[in-house]
Amino acid sequence: MPEGTPAERRRRAIAAYATMVGALQLSRAVSDRQLSEEILENAVDAALALAKGR
Repeated sequence: MPEGTPAERRRRAIAAYATMVGALQLSRAVSDRQLSEEILENAVDAALALAKGR
């Protein structure tokens, strides 16, 4: 979390972590391997965007 106040960086870190945990759970819940991988890939993109403040 390169920019922002400590409170903003903390909020983004929590949001990124929650995104990744939720994505992991969801990817394990689906039976389609391709969908599972797509969920994880998109969650990584979303978590990185959150980390960068986008």
